[in-house]
Amino acid sequence: MLLQLTLPVAIAIIFFQTGMTMQQKDIHDLFPKTIGGWQQTDPGKCFTTDNLYEHINGGAELFISYQFISACTQTYTRGDRGEISLDIFDLGKPKNAFGVFGHSREALDWRIGQGCQIYEDAVIFWQDKYYVAITCFKCPDDIQGVLLEMARYVSKAIDKKGALPEVISKLPEKNLREESILYFNHHAWQNAFYYFGDDNYFNIDKETDAVLARYDMNDDQMYMMLIQYPDVGKAQGGLMSFREKYLEGEKEQFVKLEDNYWLGSAQKGNFVTVVFHARSKAHAQTLLRSVMKKL
Repeated sequence: MLLQLTLPVAIAIIFFQTGMTMQQKDIHDLFPKTIGGWQQTDPGKCFTTDNLYEHINGGAELFISYQFISACTQTYTRGDRGEISLDIFDLGKPKNAFGVFGHSREALDWRIGQGCQIYEDAVIFWQDKYYVAITCFKCPDDIQGVLLEMARYVSKAIDKKGALPEVISKLPEKNLREESILYFNHHAWQNAFYYFGDDNYFNIDKETDAVLARYDMNDDQMYMMLIQYPDVGKAQGGLMSFREKYLEGEKEQFVKLEDNYWLGSAQKGNFVTVVFHARSKAHAQTLLRSVMKKL
């Protein structure tokens, strides 16, 4: 089950109406005073985990699960041409900004920042520790140029790029759908592509780096979850927990589930790999072997 956010949801979770005056100087410096004749309408507002729930309808949990620190929003207007909203989220670390962006990514595009999504009336991108969303409400049809100019301004103001987590580099490249990559370190997102359940089967926490990705092998659409733990002992414990709780004590490396799809699991060093939703055992074996060679 794929739970990636659609554009309307992505817009809803970054549109704010009330909040405290901007205080974080580092974020404030990223906002332009004017772009293409569009002017700031007020001092802007900022939010923390204390009041984020009040201003993002149903979306606060996503950001908080990625160690959200703060967010600021600024409105721009130009006569009666509508309203542009620029929202910048500080996630503390680049890997968290990359993780949040993964929930709204639909295609690969690196024209802005370290990855972006460009629409007629919105631009979303991530760079370093920031997730940036620019949206326009009741704007003219030719507004995209202004949104892109604003996005480039913010990207240049950030003026640095962040490193991806090591676990991403361990994904096998063959048959990988790169746009599907989803990084996370909260167990809620283990269900992003396939519903395992609400239990934290893999003992995922802030000390672990996990990634989900889709692989297409002929007509077989499979998924891989790769988890990097802080040490070997915790990796062993994570795999044992999954097999005991989810697989009900099954110790075989490859198991055919009730839905007739194959699942394979293994641990090597401080990594645990799970391949699932494979139509054949052979495909599950091939994909699992390919990642084990990279660990």
